[in-house]
Amino acid sequence: MRGAGPFDVLVEEAVAAGFASAFWPSRAAPRSVAYLRRRDQAYDVAVIRDPVTAIAYRAVAPPMGNPFAAQPVTWSAVGPAADVLRAVLRLPGPQDGPTTPDAVADMPAQAVVLALPYYALWAARDAEKPTLEGALTPPDVTRKRNDPSTAPSTGKV
Repeated sequence: MRGAGPFDVLVEEAVAAGFASAFWPSRAAPRSVAYLRRRDQAYDVAVIRDPVTAIAYRAVAPPMGNPFAAQPVTWSAVGPAADVLRAVLRLPGPQDGPTTPDAVADMPAQAVVLALPYYALWAARDAEKPTLEGALTPPDVTRKRNDPSTAPSTGKV
């Protein structure tokens, strides 16, 4: 994914601008790289598969917090990696005034496809996080003696 040249400068600029990177399936042998930046109530996302196949979009308030989920977007770009990364780096912030894109549109189909592996990684990461504090109390599943609604079914009508 990386080589000497202008694209490396854009990657360095993305990191300096606060973008985090994720690699799929691994950092050692990536098939694609995603760049992600949280901006107020939005995420800026770029996914690069190769030098000629990349997407970027801004997702506002992503469902369940997963910025890689298929969702409405306020801005998107599809094209060569350098052009797409340059475009997302130049995108005004959500609170930067009238030049900020705010019209909602469907996420491009290519973006859904390229973001899918990262959606799964994000979901797996969230699944590992504890969501409850303290001990889990199992539900009471004992049958009340005189309540027919809790009787096991016989299968007969």
